[in-house]
Amino acid sequence: MSLTKQEREFLDAYVYEATHEPFGGPATDELRRREVYYSDLHEVLTAYHKELTRNHILPFGKHSPSPPPCPWANREQAELRGRALMAEWPGVGDKKAIAPGPPVNAASAHHPTVDAPSRDKS
Repeated sequence: MSLTKQEREFLDAYVYEATHEPFGGPATDELRRREVYYSDLHEVLTAYHKELTRNHILPFGKHSPSPPPCPWANREQAELRGRALMAEWPGVGDKKAIAPGPPVNAASAHHPTVDAPSRDKS
């Protein structure tokens, strides 16, 4: 199950508003009325990005002065939908599919140059 037509059209408008001045508009206002914010849409926006780029479409959104209604009634519905969309992508959300990285050196975590190799070529 990929994004619905209504979700895609709404996200086209929202992404445009979020990435073009004056950074807001009717889709953004509709989400705020429902107490849904950008950070709540991480997984839905990831699915939007993956779907468009898979189809060779740049995910910059489309200007829409009258976007379709918001497809989610509230934050919980948006987050549930995002999790459902992510479950469709192999390896996404599956912690076993992600190889663990090397341990982080506590000293370099705050100062990335501590463990950086020397650039001295003499």
